[in-house]
Amino acid sequence: KSLTINSKNKNIWFRLGFVSLKLKDFSTSAKSFLKVIDIEPDNCHAWNNLASVLGAALRKKKEASFILKIALKNESIPFFIFRKFFVISMDPNEIDFKEILDKLHLIVFKKLKK
Repeated sequence: KSLTINSKNKNIWFRLGFVSLKLKDFSTSAKSFLKVIDIEPDNCHAWNNLASVLGAALRKKKEASFILKIALKNESIPFFIFRKFFVISMDPNEIDFKEILDKLHLIVFKKLKK
């Protein structure tokens, strides 16, 4: 009902995504987090949760990795997003060491700038 009143409220979409994730309604959860990202592209928690839905819940590691690669283009992304990217990328059948090293390089430079 709240979404019919204000469909641009990112907090309502985020809550719907989170509750749907807990209820194992992964389709609704993914759509909700995508809506949050559409409203607020820099919302690192929505990116993280969307990757969780895709990677862990739906076993779509390639899609989750792709989502995280997009999120990592934002300079203000916190370390836990990098960590999730590394965990998802460590599939022994699909390890892309160059990609992993590039992201590690980015983390080191972020730390050196501080």
